Amino acid sequence: MSYIKLFMEKYDSLGIRKDTFKKFFELCEERKVKKIVETGTTSIIDWARAGCSTILFGEYCMCNNGHLWTIDNSPSAISESKSHTVIYSNNITYVNADSINVLLGFKDKIDALYLDSVDYLGDEAHKEISRQHHMKELQSAYNKLHDQSVIMVDDCQVPDGTMGKGELVIKWLKENGWEDVTSGYQIIMVKI
Repeated sequence: MSYIKLFMEKYDSLGIRKDTFKKFFELCEERKVKKIVETGTTSIIDWARAGCSTILFGEYCMCNNGHLWTIDNSPSAISESKSHTVIYSNNITYVNADSINVLLGFKDKIDALYLDSVDYLGDEAHKEISRQHHMKELQSAYNKLHDQSVIMVDDCQVPDGTMGKGELVIKWLKENGWEDVTSGYQIIMVKI
């Protein structure tokens, strides 16, 4: 069953993320994605502002016999995520731990990687912590990716004129044979 039809029921409520999520799921179906890893979990239901990625990924995995690993170092965020995604829980592993350590020790190949953990806000020092953390996540996961993997980074092209969380990740991926297939608040990268 194609997930896109089900996804389109939520499309208009996703605000600035709607087009990139649609492209992401099209790529996932085209590339037969079964294993999704997400850093940062859905802890609040606010489709337009927060994106509710864990719900979308869980739903996709349920429809496609896939599995999602959602990683967050906040026990309360994981607890909230579990309550919002109980219907998909057979297809989700909830991991309450540091994403970098989890990705370093991850044993499976990753078909799709979604980076959205450390918030990109506050002063420049905190923004740099966010950029560096996402770069470390990518480096920790990189040897688990393959030629058909899809990478999406949230909170890019932000009002401060930078590429937000993805600034270092995008630059590094482009230098290593990946290209962006979308541009906007979320960026999707695939291997050339």
